[in-house]
Amino acid sequence: MKINSTNFDGSRFADTIALVEKALLEEHMTKTDIHHIVITGGSADVAHMLEEHFGKVPLRDIDPDEVAVHGAALQGYIISSDTGIDCGCGMLDVIPLTLG
Repeated sequence: MKINSTNFDGSRFADTIALVEKALLEEHMTKTDIHHIVITGGSADVAHMLEEHFGKVPLRDIDPDEVAVHGAALQGYIISSDTGIDCGCGMLDVIPLTLG
């Protein structure tokens, strides 16, 4: 079976896009304000659905580990410093992946 936006695991793609659209709305942005889409895995079909939705080819040539490290560093900075950004979040539990 070919994956598409109507059969992707019971419409998870549509649910995910709805969350993205909600986040954009909360920030007073539209999908045209998105400059790049970075994906670090997934099938070519998912990349194609993202391309159709956003009108941009997702970047796939970025090291997934590097993306995760940059994201974690940014989140750690926001949580631990006085940035004036209220993310309403905190670290509850941290376990290295090598444990499990």
